[in-house]
Amino acid sequence: MGQEGSDSMPLINLLAIGLLSVLNDPSPTTIVPEPALGIESTGSRWRRPVHTDALESAIVNGTWRAPTEGTTLQHPDGTTLTWKILEPDDKGRVTGPRGGYVYYRFESDQAGPALLESRGHSLCYINGQPRGGDVYNRGTLRLPFMMKQGTNEFLFRSGRGPIRPVVHLPEAVAEAEMSHPAEQVAFIGTNDPTLPDLVQGEALEGHAAVLIYNINEEPLRGVEIQARTPNGLIANSIGTIQPLSFLKVPLDFSCTAPETLDKVPLRLTLLSNGTVLDEQEFQLVVKAPDDLHRRTFVSKIDGSVQYYAVRPAVPDEEADELKPGIALSLHGASVEARGQAACYRPRSWVHVVAPTNRRPFGFDWEHWGRRDAMEVLADASSRYANDPSRRWLTGHSMGGHGTWQLGATLPDQWAAIAPSAGWVSFWTYGGPERYARDGGVEEILHRAANPSETLLMKDNLDDYGIYILHGDADNNVPVEQARIMRGELADFHGDWTYYERPGAGHWWGNQCMDWPPLFEFIKQRTLPDPETIDEIDFTTVDPRASATSSWATIEAQDSCLEPSQVSINRDRAEGMITGTTRNVRRLSLDVSHLPVELQEITLELDGQTLSADRPSSSNMIHLSNADGQWSLTEKPSLDLKGPHRGSGFRDAFNNNVILVYGTAGSDEETARNAAQARLDSERFWYRGNGHLPFVPDSEFDPKADPDRNVIVYGNADTHTHWNTLVGSSPLQIERGSLKIGSRSIEGDDMAAVFIRPRPHSDVASVGVVAGTGPSGDRLSDQMPFFFAGVGWPDWFILQPDALMNGTDGVVATGFFDDDWSIDLEQMSFGRRLIESE
Repeated sequence: MGQEGSDSMPLINLLAIGLLSVLNDPSPTTIVPEPALGIESTGSRWRRPVHTDALESAIVNGTWRAPTEGTTLQHPDGTTLTWKILEPDDKGRVTGPRGGYVYYRFESDQAGPALLESRGHSLCYINGQPRGGDVYNRGTLRLPFMMKQGTNEFLFRSGRGPIRPVVHLPEAVAEAEMSHPAEQVAFIGTNDPTLPDLVQGEALEGHAAVLIYNINEEPLRGVEIQARTPNGLIANSIGTIQPLSFLKVPLDFSCTAPETLDKVPLRLTLLSNGTVLDEQEFQLVVKAPDDLHRRTFVSKIDGSVQYYAVRPAVPDEEADELKPGIALSLHGASVEARGQAACYRPRSWVHVVAPTNRRPFGFDWEHWGRRDAMEVLADASSRYANDPSRRWLTGHSMGGHGTWQLGATLPDQWAAIAPSAGWVSFWTYGGPERYARDGGVEEILHRAANPSETLLMKDNLDDYGIYILHGDADNNVPVEQARIMRGELADFHGDWTYYERPGAGHWWGNQCMDWPPLFEFIKQRTLPDPETIDEIDFTTVDPRASATSSWATIEAQDSCLEPSQVSINRDRAEGMITGTTRNVRRLSLDVSHLPVELQEITLELDGQTLSADRPSSSNMIHLSNADGQWSLTEKPSLDLKGPHRGSGFRDAFNNNVILVYGTAGSDEETARNAAQARLDSERFWYRGNGHLPFVPDSEFDPKADPDRNVIVYGNADTHTHWNTLVGSSPLQIERGSLKIGSRSIEGDDMAAVFIRPRPHSDVASVGVVAGTGPSGDRLSDQMPFFFAGVGWPDWFILQPDALMNGTDGVVATGFFDDDWSIDLEQMSFGRRLIESE
């Protein structure tokens, strides 16, 4: 690849590597660029917010030039890399080096919209614009883009499979995809539907989701999807699909399943301003009530439709009369929820419920994956007759890790957990070393990743029974992972069973999940009656993820995302609560279970004694710790951080979030803002089966949906609603400079991301993705916002130098204080900024 000072040739002279394979000549409607150039891994990236990448550095700094065979590039470690021609296989595919890049180009005699199909890459640049990738080689990614007259370039970052880009021109797309071909090319994608099953005789007000593609330079407005079943038609208003984009949209339908096991058609019609563009028919499968089936629901994370699979309990006249329990079963990497549930035999005493983690790889059952699991548990609990005290958690491989993670994070939800072939954390299972606790930038980044560190919450595992299952010949997740947890439990736990299957590998048939002794173990355990719990020993790393254990809630921390612990007891007869805390700034105690005649309650916390009048209405006592001294307070203001709205930038991508890009700057600035918003929408769809609509600021009303999260793309000079949404923030970003509190930092090459409370809302947040100039804007393109295990502080500012020198390129980062102000004790300026003072 050519950088400044290289001898790379201008694009106009590179025709030798831009040959075309053209189908349907002489008027091609499909273009297959070839040959390809490839380069080895250009840096290092692994579950960290800061990565190195020499090629990305050139793109960000504006020195990227198209490569020719033999062009060289200096790796961040000082070695020299060389672009080479990649030989295709018999299907025309090339395999790029893992972590490297693959480059294609082709010529076109016309400009206009087109559709790119490719797979096996983690990200691509199409004519310089960043777009999503198909890292897991699923084959579902199709990218509308603007083809230029003349030279067009594709730059793919290699993923897990061979790459073969194919470009389809609009007329070919209209003919192949649209039932009503028209000049306005838009259609319903059939490649990634989310559909429920129907259950015999059941009337269903159902939810589904499909992809809508807009292969046009203009927005597709007035979009409606009509969903027709034998019950009738429901019109779903979708709104607008942005130019050259796609969106997976939720829709409702109504259907009563027949008594026969059959299929029922769901016919969808796509309209724009009343004009029919496309019709597609999907089949809803009818299942018997006791057969494995799929359910769908609308997620509160992003308004998307998600599914889960259920192996329902089968009635047994000889079984006990207790209602069945629910076993939440978490799948491994690459496994679908339906396949997970199919591994279990029916039992009379348990519904096996398998959530999706949002996708087969998803989020490793952390963050959005954990939230998906708990949304599924809530939905299934409302649909199926069950005993809420009989609730268990299990999973295999990545799902075994999820079992440890959800078990440790949410300990009062489970009567027992049972991980099979599970790994402990990213850092025990093949990941890099954690950031150093250096008191500076890496200290903040270390803390930001603490919610992924299972062992920080290991004391919570003492709340329930644990069955550990692992094959001693597992060559995927080594048995040492199970032995780590065996060693940890041996020090304090009194109710656990450990079994290593001799000679068993990673997968030894359905029994490595549907293991009879495991199920017998969990069957014998139930959750305690909440009214009988007088002793609490609870740790949370993130109150936003988990704040409450029985009658105690950790409302806020002194040090964000460090372990916070409360160990307390209550004496009902004496009306006394005693105990100790660690890293707890605010604490709430529910005293409703204390005798009603007690009008005064004594509190002994950390050696201090307080006397509280019994609350007259809420039954909640609220306490605050300042400088080591506890005091009674009123109910904390929702303007403060808390379980409702807390730390970590990526938490902004929740609460039915909408992405809003700025249009108040130049055309170039608007294009960059729009490209970043579209990229994040594409990435969250791919990794999380998500629904992240993106709109220009000119079409966003800040007064509408005031409790909805918003992501702002742009800065104070380029985004119309900056002052309305983040004008009061102590972080301010504009062209050429930014402010952190009272300190100004000059430069047009900085990228900033941060989270703020949304004004006039008690629950919503605003996330910001901003740059101080072109390089800063481009620097956020490859930030891993949606990658599990990557810890994001509340705010983070980076310069392009990071792409060659790692965390030395961090300008500053930190956590906001409890009131969302700059906290000097929980922030750090970068080393170079400190040295320049």
